[in-house]
Amino acid sequence: MMRNAFLSISFLCASLTPLSADPQRNPLKDGDGAVELIGNLTQWQPVSDMARARKFYEGILGLEVTMDHKMEKGHWVEYDIGPATLALGVAPGMNPSPDGCSVSLEVEDFEQAISELQEAGIEFGFGPIETPVCHMAFVKDPDGNSVGIHKRKPGHN
Repeated sequence: MMRNAFLSISFLCASLTPLSADPQRNPLKDGDGAVELIGNLTQWQPVSDMARARKFYEGILGLEVTMDHKMEKGHWVEYDIGPATLALGVAPGMNPSPDGCSVSLEVEDFEQAISELQEAGIEFGFGPIETPVCHMAFVKDPDGNSVGIHKRKPGHN
């Protein structure tokens, strides 16, 4: 279980930061009737087997469930991470894909997190690598969805 390395997990999708209403800073807002986006608070991952997915997200990544809702034709589980939510869903039309949108999770200790993922036998899509602003790697969840493991360098918030 990765509770030590993942103690400070936080979302890092660029769209999760508030978007400016200023069209100069937010190209999605042009002032001509466009939807004014202020941020993205939920990232969802489609999964095919909720029990198997929960073993990864809770057992390996150490996330804690904040909502678990079973429906006639589906199942939705949410994890609050800072001001955002990661949601897992099983429902008709929700298909896992290694080519789809991915979530990136920031960790407190990148090297420890990578070591724990490797020790757990988790498949890496690429990395770990170092960029001018961060360290990152992408692993695969049990359905092949890409999950980023990320640590920003000081001064790059």
